[in-house]
Amino acid sequence: PALMVELQNDPGRVARCVEVGILTVTRSQEIRLMEWDEIDFNNKTWLIPAAKMKVKDDEEQKPKDHLVPLTDQTIEIIKSMPRLGRYVFPSDHADEHQPFRPNALTGCIKRAGFKATMHGMRTTFRNWGGDSREHNFRREVLEFCLSHRVGDEAELSYWNSEMIDRRRDVMEAWSNYVKPQLP
Repeated sequence: PALMVELQNDPGRVARCVEVGILTVTRSQEIRLMEWDEIDFNNKTWLIPAAKMKVKDDEEQKPKDHLVPLTDQTIEIIKSMPRLGRYVFPSDHADEHQPFRPNALTGCIKRAGFKATMHGMRTTFRNWGGDSREHNFRREVLEFCLSHRVGDEAELSYWNSEMIDRRRDVMEAWSNYVKPQLP
């Protein structure tokens, strides 16, 4: 929460990118490459194409699209961005419409006075969710929020649900935790 307060004091686009990355618990590459046509404002979702997802050197685990539920706080930030081209968060320092470089997000966090990374924000989310007695989230739901695959080959062959309602509940609770409404 303290980082989110500091980010609100930064007027740059990279700060908005970091905020949305934290609120969606997505990887740096995924949030930096977010495009307007991937967002469904009516259904409050963001569909990250498989091509942008992390790929492991495993023939059997092909990347697949990842549907991210968006909270009201997240949508508010996204809608505040001017539509300058295909990327929601274009770099402030590029001559042409390009996404931020990978180190831009960590640099923004550092300028806010924190020693952390976007990956560390994902770790914080997972620990918060696992430790939460108030919410008692299922492990599988938390892992799915992080776009991790859980289970052995047999379990994965039967598990084709997006768990969007359960994940939306988790993301709402996370958003309320990290970005409380300011008085």
